[in-house]
Amino acid sequence: MTDYAACMGDTSPGASGSENDFYWPGKGTGVLIAARPLKIDSGKPLPTYRSVPRFVESRGFVPAQVWNSWDLQIGMTDVTDGTSNTIMVGESHVPSGQLNTSPANGPAYFGRHFTHFARIAGPGVPLASGPQDERAGAYSFGSSHAGGVQFAFVDGSVKMVSTSISSKVAGHLATRAEGVSASGF
Repeated sequence: MTDYAACMGDTSPGASGSENDFYWPGKGTGVLIAARPLKIDSGKPLPTYRSVPRFVESRGFVPAQVWNSWDLQIGMTDVTDGTSNTIMVGESHVPSGQLNTSPANGPAYFGRHFTHFARIAGPGVPLASGPQDERAGAYSFGSSHAGGVQFAFVDGSVKMVSTSISSKVAGHLATRAEGVSASGF
């Protein structure tokens, strides 16, 4: 279980499966995105730099599929809104009574449930002011801290953002390249 989640971006265009959708297999608008691993043909020689294939080869097994890369990747140059104005990770909102309960608060490594490892921000997805906040939803960031939510930004800084921030400004902070640099939060 974890108290923190990746920021997958804002709510535009939503969970519709479009090219910029925040959810699998979308590209997302945040700095941490859902992506699929790519595989190499098992008939080709296995890469020697990867520990898993070397382990498998050393025991005489040849895997049917070897994952060697990702279909989508985000680099620092893709964060054009500014690294000090872009959220990377934040505290997860977990509704009252759902701590350590899936899907609201499950294992972060279990990618089947988006709410285990990721959150978004933006219009319609306010920061939760606490576990009893009924305005917040499953995709909201939130905290048990009074008045704020802790976030790690791309530049490595950690800042508490007020839960009274507008969802529109929170959405600007959640995106990497929308062309709007949020300030005064």
